[in-house]
Amino acid sequence: MTDVLVYVTDVLQNIHDGNLEYCKNLRYQGQPNAEVEQFNQVFGKLLERQIYLEKEVAYYKSLLNENDSIVIINDRVSTTSDEEPPQVPQVPTKTSAEIEISPNNYDALRNHIMSFPHKTADTFDSESDPETPPALEHDRLCLDCLNQCTNVALAVSTGDFKQRITCPYASGPMLTLKNAMNIMADKIDHVSVELIRNAREVGEEGKLGVQAETQNIEGDWKEMMVHLNMMASNHSEQVRDIAEVCTAVAHGDLSKKITVEVKGETLVLKNTINTMVDQLNSFASEVTRVAHEVGTEGKLGVQAQVQGVGGTWKLLTDNVNTMAANLTAQVRDIADVSKAVARGDLSKKITVDVKGEILDLKNTINTMVDQLQTFATEVTRVSLEVGTEGKLGGQANIKNVGGIWKDLTDNVNLMASNLTDQVRDIATVCKSVACGDLSKTITVD
Repeated sequence: MTDVLVYVTDVLQNIHDGNLEYCKNLRYQGQPNAEVEQFNQVFGKLLERQIYLEKEVAYYKSLLNENDSIVIINDRVSTTSDEEPPQVPQVPTKTSAEIEISPNNYDALRNHIMSFPHKTADTFDSESDPETPPALEHDRLCLDCLNQCTNVALAVSTGDFKQRITCPYASGPMLTLKNAMNIMADKIDHVSVELIRNAREVGEEGKLGVQAETQNIEGDWKEMMVHLNMMASNHSEQVRDIAEVCTAVAHGDLSKKITVEVKGETLVLKNTINTMVDQLNSFASEVTRVAHEVGTEGKLGVQAQVQGVGGTWKLLTDNVNTMAANLTAQVRDIADVSKAVARGDLSKKITVDVKGEILDLKNTINTMVDQLQTFATEVTRVSLEVGTEGKLGGQANIKNVGGIWKDLTDNVNLMASNLTDQVRDIATVCKSVACGDLSKTITVD
């Protein structure tokens, strides 16, 4: 019996002295009996409760600064500071409900907490919930819940939406706070996931028509998601309309325009593309008209009229008009020379500045005119000498001719040569007859 009393005294003394770690490892060394086993059960539950209360006291202690103190009034704890005196009722004396505790006197706080109503060791069922420490009857502050709430709030503030409060000891307002924090984190996480998915699918993968899920979302969260979906829907409609018009332009269809309702910079883009389509349409129509009138109808001097164009469109229009003007000048100059040749005027030549194949045509026509002029000059000279001046033996001298021009030259020269032979043979016979010599006859073929 003495051993039991020593054991019980040792246990109670160490609990009183706060040696809780020592008590956790303390065991009765004598012969076990029913009374000792019952004491051990009560002792174990008391030790668990004492450890829990020590945690509570340590938490309140951590709230104090160097010059702070804790004032407990009507079972409520508040911190005070030397610089800012606490607003507490003035009472003449301190009672058990009003205890001022300095940083060096935490035992009073612990004793006061110990005086709160609580479940006794007899009523606490450790077997049904061995992990749960003895709880106070009234709604109390759970340190684990508070720490986890702080961690979740800090995680959310830094962009980590995966943290949750998992403390199983929450009750009363702390349970409400726990559930509210977890629901808030769930909804923020859902919104974050949907925002990231929408941004990835629309911005990176180029998917249109993507919508965020709004199930189980309420209030401002739902309104934000609704506006997000509205933005995505409007964006899809606008991009698809723009893509349809651009595709039509690429296929040569200039009849389509952007018709979707837009505002802001997208409206500027819409107007710009529609203006581009109008200018392309006008440019295409004018180029087609000029090409048809010049190339098919043979009208020269036609110019494309495209109003309100600039940059490349103006440059293209100017180039088309320059081409039409140059072609007109070239054709008209060639026509003038051809008409002059047809009228027998070989004094004109093509003088317009040209390049490429048109230059070859110009040189060819001018060479033809030169050859015609030389041929005409030589034929005229031979005809004049033979027919008018009576000079026989004259020959047309035309260099660098070929084809029909050479044949004509050869025929003229042959005619002049034959005529010379014939006239000279006839003249020889006539002279002989005149001289009384009748022995000669005309032998020329």
